[in-house]
Amino acid sequence: MAMKSGKIYTGEDSESEEEEDDVPMWMPTSIAAPVVNTVVVPDIVEPVADITTEEPVEIISSPKVTSPPSPVKSDVDPWQEVMSKPFTEDEGIAKMSLAATSKLQSVLDGTLAQMSELVESQEHLLEMVIERNGKIVRNEKIAQVEQTMSQVSLYFQKIITLKIRMNDITTALERMKKQADYLQIEAQSRAIAKEDRRDKMSQWNKLLSAKPSTDLLRKMEDASNTDSNSI
Repeated sequence: MAMKSGKIYTGEDSESEEEEDDVPMWMPTSIAAPVVNTVVVPDIVEPVADITTEEPVEIISSPKVTSPPSPVKSDVDPWQEVMSKPFTEDEGIAKMSLAATSKLQSVLDGTLAQMSELVESQEHLLEMVIERNGKIVRNEKIAQVEQTMSQVSLYFQKIITLKIRMNDITTALERMKKQADYLQIEAQSRAIAKEDRRDKMSQWNKLLSAKPSTDLLRKMEDASNTDSNSI
């Protein structure tokens, strides 16, 4: 015999009872029928000063527990329908991909919504840029600036030509400056030579204008006489 939970079991009945006790706790148990309690009213009523009739008191039993109705499927889920069918290895890979995609469906939908919003914002920005570009192109001052900028290459060539000419002018000025310095030095030397010549002429004039002395005249006469005698 085996004793369990305050009961005595013998033979096969004990084994069956043990098997019943091994049932997991999460398994649903049968719902007991509701108990209705009633009170019996006696037929003989004791006399009372005020004659009153007593009505039977009914005790409301606990409500019956019924299983909830099975939900009615309004729409058939395509994913469950596909996954419920038998499949091969290739179909299994495809179904696993579908399952992963179904898990990421909300994320993909959110990303798609963000991308659509971004596209709309970019289209709005593109429309604004096109409108502003049209206003800029139609502006007369911008057209003048564009025309001027198109001639920048010509202006650049003119600037290069002017720079070359300025270099030539600078070289010519340096050469003229050197020649002017040389002419200045030559003019100074000529002036000095002219002053020397003028001084010499004045000295000669002074010598010529001076009267000869008697000794000089006697010497000149003696020199002339000796020359005539020798002839």
